[in-house]
Amino acid sequence: MEGLRNKLGCIVLAAGEASRMGEVKQLLRWRDKTLLQHAIAHARGVSNLVVVVSGAHTEAIRAEITESDQLRLVHNPDWAAGMGSSIACGVRFIQTLYPHLSGLLILLADQPLVSDTALEKMTEQWAIEKPGYVAAFYGGRRGVPALFSRALFSELAALRGMGGAKQLMEYHASDGIEMHMPEAGVDLDTPEEWARFIAANP
Repeated sequence: MEGLRNKLGCIVLAAGEASRMGEVKQLLRWRDKTLLQHAIAHARGVSNLVVVVSGAHTEAIRAEITESDQLRLVHNPDWAAGMGSSIACGVRFIQTLYPHLSGLLILLADQPLVSDTALEKMTEQWAIEKPGYVAAFYGGRRGVPALFSRALFSELAALRGMGGAKQLMEYHASDGIEMHMPEAGVDLDTPEEWARFIAANP
């Protein structure tokens, strides 16, 4: 597993404004950690290199992170253009500094129920079957977390728009694998959704 950890990079997307939440969603606290800290912990479970992509709330997020060789922060100045822009920003940053990587795992900062076990299974499946990508499947569609092979890095680095990597996954559907992960579909976009989440997951 350690050899695989060194071949994978992980991008945690934390660039959104979260305007419907009314506060910095990535820094909401659950079980003594912020949502961002949970995401970073999950990422570190499978990768020795984690890059957090910030945008609307960079300084607040920077204050939560102690950067090191294994944990880096990159600001996406074009964050308002959508998730695709933030994925591309993170991929370009990683490609420049760490060109040896064979795969990239993309996580959101607001999917706290995604387990370390699920991500370990995703990375193991990717290593064994060697597809273009392995993507979580929930709500009738593919989404993130998703692990992409090196062959798709250039397309990830060129992404734009609000749809993230969805179109890329659709285009390469024949070379992708779905992994059932309903816990990734929990929406945490409004105070009401957050209150329901906390009540259901004390």
